[in-house]
This record gives sequence, C-alpha cells and structure tokens, in this order.
Amino acid sequence: MKLTAIELIGFKSFADRALFPVDAPITGIIGPNGCGKSNIVDAVRWVLGESAAKQLRGQMLTDVIFGGSKLRRASGLASVSLHFDNHDHSAGGAFADYHEIVIQRKVSSDGVSEYSINRQRCRRKDIVALLKGSGVGARSYALIEQGMISRIIEAKPEELRVYLEEAAGVGIYKLKRKETERRMQQVHDHLLLHDERLQQLKKQRDRLADEAEIAQQYQQHQQQYAQEQRQLLSWQLHETERSLIAAQNDQQQQEQALETALKTHEEAQKTCAEAASAVERAQLLEKQAQQRYQELGHLHQQAEMRSAREKSEWQHVQQRLAELNQRQQRLAAENADDTAQYQQKKIALETIINESQQCGIHITQLETALTAAREYMEQQRAALRQGQMLCQQQKDNVAHCLSRYEEAKTHWQRLEQRLQTQNAPDEALQATVDVLEETRAAVEMKEFQLEEALSVEMQAQKSAAEAQQILQQQQQALMDAERALDGLKARAETLQQWLPEPRVANQSEKALYETLVIEEKWQSALERYLHPALTAATHNCGIEAAWLGAGAPPKQWQSIIESSYSLQALLGHLQPLALPDSAVDFSTLQEGYYLTLSGSLVGRDCYLPSRAQEHHGLLARYQQLSQLETELQQQQIALTALKQKQHRAQIAAEECQQKYQNAQQLVRHCQRELDEKKHALQLQQQAQTHQQQLHAQQCHARKQLEEDIVEAKNRFMECERDYQHARAQVLPNVAALTDSYQKSEAAFSHGNAELKKTQALQQKYQQERSALQAFLDSYEKQQQRLHFDQCEVETQQEECRARYEQLSAQLTAADAALAEQKWALEEHGVLYQEAQIAAETAQKQWQINKDRLNEASHQAHLLQERLNSRQQYQETLLTRRQEKLAALAENEWSALVFADDAALDETALTRHLRQIKQKIDDLGAVNAAAIAHFAEIDAEFQQLTAQCQDLQQSLALLEEAIAALDKETQARLRETFTAVNQYFGVLFPVLFQGGEGSLTWVGTDLLTAGIALTVRPAGKKVRNISMLSGGEKALTAVALVFALFKLNPAPFCLLDEIDAPLDEANVMRLTALLREMAANTQFIVITHHKRTMQACDHLIGVTMSEPGVSRLVAVKVAESNESAKIP
Repeated sequence: MKLTAIELIGFKSFADRALFPVDAPITGIIGPNGCGKSNIVDAVRWVLGESAAKQLRGQMLTDVIFGGSKLRRASGLASVSLHFDNHDHSAGGAFADYHEIVIQRKVSSDGVSEYSINRQRCRRKDIVALLKGSGVGARSYALIEQGMISRIIEAKPEELRVYLEEAAGVGIYKLKRKETERRMQQVHDHLLLHDERLQQLKKQRDRLADEAEIAQQYQQHQQQYAQEQRQLLSWQLHETERSLIAAQNDQQQQEQALETALKTHEEAQKTCAEAASAVERAQLLEKQAQQRYQELGHLHQQAEMRSAREKSEWQHVQQRLAELNQRQQRLAAENADDTAQYQQKKIALETIINESQQCGIHITQLETALTAAREYMEQQRAALRQGQMLCQQQKDNVAHCLSRYEEAKTHWQRLEQRLQTQNAPDEALQATVDVLEETRAAVEMKEFQLEEALSVEMQAQKSAAEAQQILQQQQQALMDAERALDGLKARAETLQQWLPEPRVANQSEKALYETLVIEEKWQSALERYLHPALTAATHNCGIEAAWLGAGAPPKQWQSIIESSYSLQALLGHLQPLALPDSAVDFSTLQEGYYLTLSGSLVGRDCYLPSRAQEHHGLLARYQQLSQLETELQQQQIALTALKQKQHRAQIAAEECQQKYQNAQQLVRHCQRELDEKKHALQLQQQAQTHQQQLHAQQCHARKQLEEDIVEAKNRFMECERDYQHARAQVLPNVAALTDSYQKSEAAFSHGNAELKKTQALQQKYQQERSALQAFLDSYEKQQQRLHFDQCEVETQQEECRARYEQLSAQLTAADAALAEQKWALEEHGVLYQEAQIAAETAQKQWQINKDRLNEASHQAHLLQERLNSRQQYQETLLTRRQEKLAALAENEWSALVFADDAALDETALTRHLRQIKQKIDDLGAVNAAAIAHFAEIDAEFQQLTAQCQDLQQSLALLEEAIAALDKETQARLRETFTAVNQYFGVLFPVLFQGGEGSLTWVGTDLLTAGIALTVRPAGKKVRNISMLSGGEKALTAVALVFALFKLNPAPFCLLDEIDAPLDEANVMRLTALLREMAANTQFIVITHHKRTMQACDHLIGVTMSEPGVSRLVAVKVAESNESAKIP
C-alpha cells in the first residue's frame, strides 16, 4: 500500500477541510511555530485508533474537535481520513481486491466515535487487523512525534521491546495468545464452577442413594403385597366366574332350544308361503322357457350358418398364408445362397487385391534390387579393372625394389670398410677428455667452497645488521619506557597533591577512602554522603576505630561496596535506590531511608538533597592514583627487563661482527685458489677443443655412413614388405572380384525373369479383379431386388396373419355363443321340469309344516318360563362378580387366570400378606420421590463429570496452542532482533561517521525480555546512554528507527522535527539516509531546517493567517526548480 493523501475536517486547528497530498517519496511540512504542524501527527495517530487523550495532547477525546476562535464557532464534528493506493494488492483480508482504501474516523461533540473503511462502518480492531504487520499503528515506530526521540533513547527495556514486536509482526500472535488466555480463564472458571457443583451433587447423591435404597425396598414389598393380594382376589374372582359361566351355559342352552323352536315355526310359515309362490313362478317359468327355447333355436340356426361361412374364409386365409410362407422360405434360401456366393466372391476379390498389391510391392522391390544389382555390377567391374591395374603396379614396384636392394647392399659393404678405418683416433681423444674432466671437477669443488664462504659471509653480515637493529630498538624502547615512567610519576604526584590530607597519626595508618572499593555508578553518591568520614583514619595508634565495626558491610550494600569493615554505623540504616532524584516516586517507597544515585537521602516523607563538596571525585581520583602506582611498578619492572635485553643484544652484535670478519678472510682465500684452478682449466679446455673438433669431423662422417647403411637396409626391407603385401592383397581381390561379378550377372538375369513373371501375374490378377467387380455389382442389384420382394411378401404375410387371427377370433366367439345358447336351452328345459316337481313338493310340505307350527308354539311357551328363572340366577352371579372386580379396580390390578386352581392355598396366602404388611410398616416414613430425584442427580453428576473431562482436554489443547504461539513468537523475535541489531550496527557508524552500536536482551525469556541499547561514538567511551548529547541521542534513535524500517518497511513514516538538535553536517547525513530509505517508504517530515527542506520532493506549508485556524500551501520542489531555470 502507498499513502496518497491525508484529509482533515474540523480536527483541532484545521477548522476547514484540509487535504494533504502525499504523492512524493519525501514530503516536507513547514511553517512557523504554533501553526498546527504537529496536529497532523496527532490526526494520523488518532485515525489509526489511538484511544488515550494524553497521547493526543489533550484531556478528553472530544478535545480533538475544533474548539472555535474569535471569528468562528466551535465545530460539532471532527473527521480524519487516510487515502491508500492498493494497486499492488498488498492489503490483506476482505479489502485485498480494492485499488483504493480509505480509512476514516469521526467523532461528534457527544463523544461518539465511528470508524469506517471505504465508507463501510467497522470496528477499531478491523483497522488494527488491516494494518497489522505493516509497521503502521497508533503507537508504532512509523510515527515519531516531538520528544519521542528522547523517549526512545531513555525508554525502559520493556518499552523498547514494543517497537521490536511491531517490526516482527508478532502483534497478531499476542492478540491470539490474549484471546487464548481469556478462553483458558473462561474454561478454568467453568471448571471451578463444575467442581463446586460436583461436590454439591456428590453430597446430595450420597444422601439420596440411601433414601432411594429404602424407597426401592418399600416398592418391592408393596409390589409383592399387591401381587399376592391380586392372586387371592383373582382366585376368588375365578371361582365366581366359573359359577357364572355354568349358569350362562344353562341359559344359553335354554335360549338355543327356544330359538330353535321359533325358527322352526317361522320356517314352516315361510315354507308354506314359498310353496304357494313357487307354484305360481313355476307356471310362469314354463311359459317363458318355452318362448326362450324357440328363440334360441332360431339363433342356433343363424350361428351355424355364420360359422360355416367363417370356416370357409378361414381355410382360404390358411392356404394363402401357407403359400406366402413357402415363397418366403424360397426367397430366404435364394438370399442365403446369394449371400454365401457374395461372401466367397468378396473374399476372393480381397485376396486378389491383396495379392495384386503384394505383386506391385514385389515388382517395386525387384526393380529396386535390379537397379542396385546393376550399380553393384558396374562397381565390381570398375573394381576388377582397378585391381588388375594395381596388381601390375605392384609387380613393377617389386622389380624396382629388388634393383634398389642390390644397390643398397653394395653401398653398405663399402661404408663398413670406411667405418673401420675411422675408429683409431678415438682412444687418444678419450685420454685427453679424462684429464680435462678431473681438472673441471677440481674447479667445481673450489667454486662450491667459494659459494659456501660467500653464504657464510652474507649470513654473518645479515646477523650483524639484525643485531644492530635490535640493539637500536631496545635502546628506543628503553628511552620510551623511561619517558612513560616519568609521565606516570608526574601524574601520580599531581593526583597526590589534589587528594586531601588524611587525618592520620602516622604514615602507616590509612584513611577510610583508601580501604573502600565501590561500584562505579555509586562512587559519586557514596562520596557525597560519606565525605566527612572518608578522610578519617581507620586506626588510632594501632587500634581499630570503633565507629567502623568489624566484618562485612551491610547486606544491602555488599554488592556495591567491598570493605573489611562493616560500616554499620554509617550505612546500616540506609537502603540503596538505583535511581536519580528525578525518577524517584515517593508514593511507592516503603518505610525507611534510601540513598539515590544523586547522593540524596530520601524517604516516604522526607528528601535531603546532596551537598556540594570541595574535593568531588575523591574515590575516583584515588582509584586512578592506585592504578597509576600499579602501572608505575609495572613500568619499572619493564624498564629493568629492557636494560637486560639491551645488554644481551649488544653482546650478540659484537659476536656477529667477529663472525663477519672471519667469513671475509675465508672468502678471499677461496677466491685465490679458484682463480688458479680456472687458469689451468682454460689451457686444458683449449687442447680439448681442438681434439673435439677433429673427433667431431670423424664422428660426423661415421654417423653419415651409418645413416646411409641404415637407410639402405630400411629401403630394402620396405620394398620387400610392399611386394609381399601387394601380392597378398591383389590375388584374393582379383578372385573375389571375378566371383562377385559372375554372381551379380546371374542375380541380374534371375531378377529380370522374376520381374517378367510378376508383371504377367499382376495382369492376370487385374483381369480377375475386373470380372469379380462386375459380378459384385450385378449381385448387389439382384440383392436389392430380392430385398424389395421379401419386404412385399412380408407385408402381405402380415396382412394375412392379421386377417387369420381376426377370423379365428370371430369363429371362436361364434362357437362359444352357439354352445352357450345350447346350454341355455337345455337349462331352461331342466328348470321347467324342476318347477313342476317343486310345485307338487311344496304343496305337500305346506301341510306338514302347518302341523309342526302348532307343536312348536307349545314348546316355546314352556322354554320362556324356564328362561326367566335362569335370568334371575345369572343376575345374582353378575352382582357378585362386579363386587370382586371393584375390589380389583381399587388396587388397579388386572385379573389373573390360574391353570391349576387347586394349587392355591388361601389361608397361607392370607398369612403371608399380613407379614408383608408388617415389613412395610417397619420401614416407617419413605421418600417416594427419592428414586426419581436420585436418577436426576446421578444423570447430572455423570454429565458434569463428562463436561469436566472435556474442559480439561480443552484446557490442555489451549495450553498447547499457547506453547505453539510462544514458540513462533520467540522465533520471530529472535530473527527480528538479529536483523535489527545487524542493521543498527551498520547505520550507527554511517550517521556518526564511526563508532559502534548494538542491541542486547535484558532477560533470558524472549517473551518478556526487554531491549537495551549499547552505543559508543567514535573516540568516546560511553558507559551510560544518558551521557550522550541531544544530537547524539537523536542520531541514535534515528539509527534504531531506520534499522526497524530496513527490516519491515512501513508504507509511510511521519517524522516531527527530529532534526532539531542536529547540526548541519549531521542533517546532511540524515537527509542522505532519508533519500536512500525513500525507495521503500514514504517520508513525511515536519522540519524547520533548510537542508531538510532541500531534500524534500514536495513541500506543504501550514500557516495561520486567521487566528486559531490552520491553512495549507503546497509547493512541488522539482517543478519549482524547473520553472526557475526557464529564462
């Protein structure tokens, strides 16, 4: 992302809309003091989510709203917007695809604050999440306001750590860790609540378990009592029902007898009536049957005629169908024969085509082979001619070699004779050479001795020079040591004169300050506090002073003071407070008194400042004096050692000078002997040279003869080898070429014959192919015609088959109708006869039924009387049964049916019921709801136990998540610390032109450890960073901020007058570094310095022409410079 503009409306002194365009790498904001430049930094900090009014230089958040002036009313709304260019899509989250992102914050006079991103309302943490990891935040290192430079340098290690965390991008991990810890706390709270609830439930569960056990015993006794009571009542009910059933059976038998009699009487009456009506129906049916019989006879005749006609038509259709089937079979057979013949012809045609193609391929191959054979035969003919010519040449070469061999042999014999005559003078020459070699060896020996003497001389000379140089160095070192010793003595005397005179009785006694060793930062404070006692003597006439005390110093001072005295009277009532007076918070002090680093005495309700003293720095000066005395002793020891070394070096130089003189004498002696030997060697060499010249001439002649002999031998042997080789090559080649030529001609003739045969066969195949193609064409036409006929026959066959099926169905229907009519005719005849017989029978039965009716009426009267008596008895049994059932209904039990009634003992069952009743009474009062309540409590107990286990697992998972976050945070912090430390170490010497700076961890745990700055400008020994000047502090803070930017460049950086404490040279170095850093980060610099303004690409002026209202004036420096250059 890239910042493009800052928009302010009603924010502090910007009453009107003010748009700050930020379209240059370095933008400068200039203007007089009090015109509202720093309000821009407050606006950016506020829109990024700052919620503390103190950080915005106000008392309340509503103080950021324009409060009005003499000419204007106060505004009711303040708004600040940051416009970002996001074409690189570097923003994360839901706004990654937006090309422009606008972050806005508004606040009204009622204190309601609103955030928005691209005009969409959001929360503060959405803006923080959007910019997380980019280095931009309300309190990040990208916003450096006035006074923040000194705060960075003087910040505590824990405060410096915040900037490192912002650069490392671990804020998201801290948020996740905080959220995880919050969830862990919630889980822990839930776990505590569950544990408390579990303890309560456990107590209730134990109490209810006992009550539930008693209630279960009560239920068991009650169930057993009810079961046996139900058995007793059921047995009694069963006895009653059995008596009732017997009565009901008797009643049913009587009722059945009565009903039978009544039915018999009714049937008799019905039968008489039916018989009369049957006679009438029979007569009517007889007439109807006769008419129906005549109609059916007529219909039967018509059906027989229609059946005969349909049978004849059906037979005609069967004949036509048979003819069509025969024709179809004949066509199918012809089609099968034609198809088989077609397949055979087609296969034969494909075979002929394949053979024709193979013949064509074979012809092509034969033609190719024939061409190749012709070429090969021509090659063989040429090779044969060449071989014959080569053979003739070899024969000529052999003859020439033989002649040369004879000539070389004769010449070799002559040369052998001349060689023997040349061997005589060699013996005399060899003797001369031996003498000359002996003389040369003697000369070489003398030269070797001379070289050794010269080497010894040079070594001696070098040793003498080195000894002399060492002697000079020792003398110079001795002089330097003496001068250093004098300087140390002078410094010691000066310090001794400055120190106050100890108040001691004699020189053997020491003052208190001579016995103390104090930590450096506490020397000034303790010197101010103990000043009157520091010069006092520790002993008085050999007796230790009582006010010092024996033993170690007080426990709180042991890490600061080393002394052989306790000093209890001086420091026992004080506590060390490692803070300057300005940093002491009196409200946090405990009871007692404290000594600060400034030497002041402070307490919860007192403050005694340190006093000025005459000899300030007494302890430091005395320590310097002690160090000087030690160095003086060391210098004296070193001076004594240097004198001894000088004496030894002088002796060594004299010895080297004597060796050099001896070596010079040896060299002169060897030189004389060498000159004599060289003169004798020259005479011998002249004689040898003459002999060698003669011998060289003879050797040259001999060598020439030997070379001629060897050359002749070689030529002879070479000619003979060439002859044999040519003979061995030519003869087989001639024979092979002849055979190859004959075979090539035979193959050529055979290929011609094969080609002619293949061409004839191809013509034959071509003719057969044409005939078969004509046959196939005619066959396809015939096949089409047969297919047309077959389709026509199949159509006719289908029509006949449909007609046949239709006639068959009509014939079947006609036969069925005819059979039905016959059956109906016969049935009506039978019915007519039956009707006549039934009429006669009905007349007889009517008379019999009339007699039975009279007898049944008498029996029914008797049965009615017996039925009334049975009903009375049955009502009595029902009453008893209802009483038993009511007893059963009171206990809500169902009746039981026993298979064996005799097995039940009513007396024993009654006695056992009384015993169970006694057990129930012995249990006393019973909580009937205890079982259900126990089940509920137990279910809740089990559920809470499972939830506790789940919570413990969740707690373990959250602890693992925190451990993973801590590990990732430590890794990121470690990497960031290493990189920032490296960049800080590089940038510090650039800004200071030397020196060194570094970061160190304060603490071992990277999750809580702070960051400390350690710097040393060039040529200075700074032990405390607070000792730096204002400019050095500013440069140090700039180096740290830019080191963070090197690692994690923020989109923009606001610097508010960081160059105020710098001189012009440092400002130039700062602007050069700004220009280098502007490649990755936009810088907005508020400044009053001209050099910084010159480095800006765009200047924005803030003025206050109207009192209390800020306005803008923008200037593009580059365009202004170009305009100024135009004449």
